[in-house]
Amino acid sequence: MFGQYIVRPIHTPATGTANLASASLSVTTSVQKGFRLVCAFISFSAAVSTETATVTIDSGTATAYDCIIKSWSLSSTSDAFYLPENDLILPEGFQIILACTNANTPAAIAYGTIVTESIGI
Repeated sequence: MFGQYIVRPIHTPATGTANLASASLSVTTSVQKGFRLVCAFISFSAAVSTETATVTIDSGTATAYDCIIKSWSLSSTSDAFYLPENDLILPEGFQIILACTNANTPAAIAYGTIVTESIGI
């Protein structure tokens, strides 16, 4: 406890890299217990246009139960950042997926990161 704040451990961020000229980006957390999504972001080595990036809640059951919580239509974009407006707390078995398409094979490298915080549920 620090003052009035509880210090919780930040998980090792989930990271991934993709050369969008040949592959799409997909980064998935691998959290074993309940967690809070702190943020998710993608940095590109060059501006990217006409691609789509998403942050999805993976229910751990089937894709029919998954939910896209943020989607960007990229237009001359070099960074995409998602910070939940409210606490997004997920129970054990759920994960977060950060993805970016490569439909137009842009000449850029995508670097994705998802940061979570342990809540122990």
